Amino acid sequence: MLTHQQKLAHLYSRAGFGLSPAEWIRRRDWSIEQAVVDLFREADRTPSLGGTTTEEMSDIEGALSRMQRRQQRKQANQEQRRLLITGLNRDWVHRMADPQRVGFREKMMLFWHGHFAVQTLFAGLARTYANTIHQHALGRFSDLTLAMATDPAMILFLNNQQNHKDHPNENFARELMELFTLGRGQYSEQDIREGARAFTGWACQPLKGEFIYKAADHDGGQKTFFGQTGNWNGQDILEMILNRPESARFVTRKIYRYFVHDTPDEARIESLSIRFFQSGYDITSLMKEIFLSDWFYDLANVGNRIKSPVELIAGLLKSFHGSFDDPTALAMGQSALGQVLFFPPSVAGWHGGKSWIDNQRLLLRLQLPMILFEAANVDLPLPGDPEAVDQMAAIRRLKADVDPQSLLAMVHGLPMQEARNQLIAYFLPHQPPDELDWINAYARAADPTRQMLTFAIRLCGLPSYQLA
Repeated sequence: MLTHQQKLAHLYSRAGFGLSPAEWIRRRDWSIEQAVVDLFREADRTPSLGGTTTEEMSDIEGALSRMQRRQQRKQANQEQRRLLITGLNRDWVHRMADPQRVGFREKMMLFWHGHFAVQTLFAGLARTYANTIHQHALGRFSDLTLAMATDPAMILFLNNQQNHKDHPNENFARELMELFTLGRGQYSEQDIREGARAFTGWACQPLKGEFIYKAADHDGGQKTFFGQTGNWNGQDILEMILNRPESARFVTRKIYRYFVHDTPDEARIESLSIRFFQSGYDITSLMKEIFLSDWFYDLANVGNRIKSPVELIAGLLKSFHGSFDDPTALAMGQSALGQVLFFPPSVAGWHGGKSWIDNQRLLLRLQLPMILFEAANVDLPLPGDPEAVDQMAAIRRLKADVDPQSLLAMVHGLPMQEARNQLIAYFLPHQPPDELDWINAYARAADPTRQMLTFAIRLCGLPSYQLA
């Protein structure tokens, strides 16, 4: 059975990216109800995502040759990618790692980023996409789905820009039902074809980053969708999909697997999804019900979820008050670990779970705390891909600036063994201290302050730290 503080640690690791040492000291005696109320209060105050971007590339005018136009566009694309990595990526990670906050809205954004997965090379489109998720992350799923259907980055990624009344493109309609709302087996190929026709004319202006509806390109004919015939448009299709309880069940299952346990409890999911559907897809109500339930804190649901690379990095930065001077190295480090923000591997997002810890990546994850905070050399077997050498070179630059005073203040004045037990309780809240006596041999230093910091870094290099 969990202690009250273990329950709080579980809540903060699942609802955010853990707590900084100072915030843990301040909150560790809060009630669960008080902590949950504060999560949503903080989320309401969280500003939209900033980051350094430029306007999308303007139309190329003047007497330029085709080769000059192509070269100018290539340079603009490279600049957009650089701004995306050095601005938005770093800004989002640092917001997750903010030592004064839990990062609940950022955690919800990370979940929805994997659910409504989009790749884009344009910083402005990525910022619009991220802020759309930010706006609706705790609102109504129906509003979020409509917003994603009209998001320029999504339209371009799933080819709805090429969905014309004379030549329908089924890509968006298929992924909408298979990955975003219903899941396989809940629709027919005819539903996909007719749904695609309904979304003709839903396009965007990439250079301005705006949704546009091209009435002349919309198929205004009769369409039969889920057995209902009418002159349906895209919004009609969304409403018919979300009027099915199967959609609420599909989304609830994904949320349950992400925040509770990777193995679904179908009876519990069914109960949650009924209320989610009846609430009009109110995400806030669903998340509150999960976090306030007794079963969320069952021992079986604790310490069983492998942290994603971004969660791992953000949690380390938060605990050690760290930040990055080299945002490019941060992005390459994410790539080596298998998760770069704004660059999911496919429209299905990241698989998560055990996919994070193949042999090569597990070694890197275990050495990551020493790489970040001690500038340790890393010597790992390289995967057989052309980017591996560049990734490893970047990892060797993956040094974070760290201010451990808050961490050291948590144990200041305590006897050595009690101080170590406090650090174990903070970094590994479900690990009995007496099972870690062997690690003392790795934290010997003449300076007690250095000894405590080394001990903390070693704790973060243990396999159990990989779990939340």
